[in-house]
Amino acid sequence: MTRSKKILICPLDWGLGHATRCIPVISEFRKRKHAVVIGGTGNSLALLREEFPDLQTILMPGYSMRYAGRHFLFPALLLQMPLFLFSLLKEQYLLKRIQKKEKFDLIISDNRYGLYHKDCLTVFISHQLNIILPGWLKIFQGISRRAIRCFINQFDVCWVPDLPGENNLSGSLSHQIRKYSNDCYVGVLSRFVDYSDNLPKEEDFDILAIVSGPEPSRKKFEDILREQLISSGQKSLLVRGLPGAEKASTEGDFTEVSHMDSKKLAGIIKNAKYVICRSGYSGIMDMVTLGKKALLVPTPGQTEQEYLAEYLNQKELFPSMLQEKFNLQEALTKLDSFSSNFSGWSDPKPLLNAIDEVLSLCQNYKS
Repeated sequence: MTRSKKILICPLDWGLGHATRCIPVISEFRKRKHAVVIGGTGNSLALLREEFPDLQTILMPGYSMRYAGRHFLFPALLLQMPLFLFSLLKEQYLLKRIQKKEKFDLIISDNRYGLYHKDCLTVFISHQLNIILPGWLKIFQGISRRAIRCFINQFDVCWVPDLPGENNLSGSLSHQIRKYSNDCYVGVLSRFVDYSDNLPKEEDFDILAIVSGPEPSRKKFEDILREQLISSGQKSLLVRGLPGAEKASTEGDFTEVSHMDSKKLAGIIKNAKYVICRSGYSGIMDMVTLGKKALLVPTPGQTEQEYLAEYLNQKELFPSMLQEKFNLQEALTKLDSFSSNFSGWSDPKPLLNAIDEVLSLCQNYKS
């Protein structure tokens, strides 16, 4: 019988998506009686603490990089690259100190490039093996791809949360590129996987809007939605994507809350007539798991979300609309025109098989 493993699971803190897609991974290891420790910082760590209040947590500072507006995002990020690389060095130093004390058997990093260690098996989770650069920066696409490959090759295994073949959600972000030697498709990862067939009856809303992502874009989208939802006269709910905050209010048919636990939110999504959300990859996987179509609004200037919104719109899976052109009535009309079908997309077997393989490798791991 395989002995219990001590496992560190640590997501990136840019938005909540990296944390939410770690929930099914954490849950599966707990079902198998392994000791899971959660690492992270900010809202993503707060969310995981709410989901798993009995688990040990470790503060792992984030990368402290900020998004700019649409036209200045990538120049701003390029200027912050020294800060990013310094953060990776700090992350490595901190992990070495923590590992001396905790002696993890397995470390799982969701998009945190510095969390690998020579003394234990390490897994990197990412759907973004290819970063899509805008405009003239495309001349650096090859360099960017090689840099990502260099980082990911420091890990023993790379889990790609998607399906292989034509029926996939990430397109050229993780397909149509040279295969990694250590990659493995683990299927659709969603915090709602345990609730998809056993949802509680929740209040019905005409429109549900879910806000997420880094500031200041999160707040700008929230303000746009609030104004249009209030004036619509329809029964609507705005989820602000701020775990740990206490704000909840009602104005006529409009209600807003800062955060909801996964089970309650799953029931609300399933019962809502219309859903509006970001085109963040984890949110898309959540909708697929619940079999729910939604209007996708990408974060301005975030090329990954802009690509996903366009790609999935062309595949006729999700309609999309730009934030600066957002109009609620047009959004609802677009949603009415789509008849998305996600039957069979959220099979849990790829993740279960990947976990089996990792535990087997972990059992025989030699530093």
